[in-house]
Amino acid sequence: MERATLVEEGFQDEFFNALLANEASVIYSEIKNNQNFGKGGHRLALPDENRLLRFYCVDVDVAARLGVYRSVGEAILARIDADEDLEKKLNGRLLTFQEVGKYHDPVYAGICFFRIMVLEGLHQRIADHLWLHYMPFFSSRLVDRARELQPEDENHEFPTPLAYLLYEVVDATAVWIRDADSLTRPDEELLPDHPEGNHVHISFEAAEAIGRVIHPILMSPRVTRRLKQELLSVALTALRDLERRAHLAPLSKVMREHLIKPYGFKEQDNYLYALKHGFDEQDHVLRSCLGRFNEELNKALDTEL
Repeated sequence: MERATLVEEGFQDEFFNALLANEASVIYSEIKNNQNFGKGGHRLALPDENRLLRFYCVDVDVAARLGVYRSVGEAILARIDADEDLEKKLNGRLLTFQEVGKYHDPVYAGICFFRIMVLEGLHQRIADHLWLHYMPFFSSRLVDRARELQPEDENHEFPTPLAYLLYEVVDATAVWIRDADSLTRPDEELLPDHPEGNHVHISFEAAEAIGRVIHPILMSPRVTRRLKQELLSVALTALRDLERRAHLAPLSKVMREHLIKPYGFKEQDNYLYALKHGFDEQDHVLRSCLGRFNEELNKALDTEL
């Protein structure tokens, strides 16, 4: 791959486009064969037979050096934007997608590739976010391609495959934040801009990204109220777990700030009201553990008024 990209700059991009276009290709079989947890946190094992994933992720500096996140990320965005047949499938009935169909879906394959690669980057303490910031793009583009809601949609956890893929995007981003707990000790001092030594630089980057993942979901009229509540719960549960660890306070601070202000400036689209409504509808036990978040959210709302 390194030789090929020297000769033909776009080779890796075309390579992953071809892999994702063929449901019988190695990327699909390796993703399906890579669901077991490895050592520590949510890190996944990398079996010897998974040659593609191991090439990029056993030493994740290879993934960073070759920029594979761009090749995979752009291939996925292109499929979401332009593949009309895929759009119909993603907006169809869920059926067995959650158990079987996802292993033949290019968007799921791409999300899983990012999940594995970024987890390896976090656990290998790489000082590179590996463009985990593709996740907000995946979220917003999926929402853009969602069909209009149907009356029966609220009766289902995931009314469509697309709805399930939104869950995978949010969950992967939350996992990158959560694993800071398994990689740090109570006596460690965490600094957001200190990517040296036993740092969790990627967790801080993911804490910044998760607000931009949640934003298009909460603002979309094409996402059910039930799904909005569930996906917001995934993020808020991760925040609650951070709040319970005193040494993770710098990380929880970043996550609170970026959930409330995903883009770092005053929102103009009623996002704060949607966030407040979503928070108030969460389980009362979860809300009781997030007093600081509620205070900061209310303060941001008062400022907007």
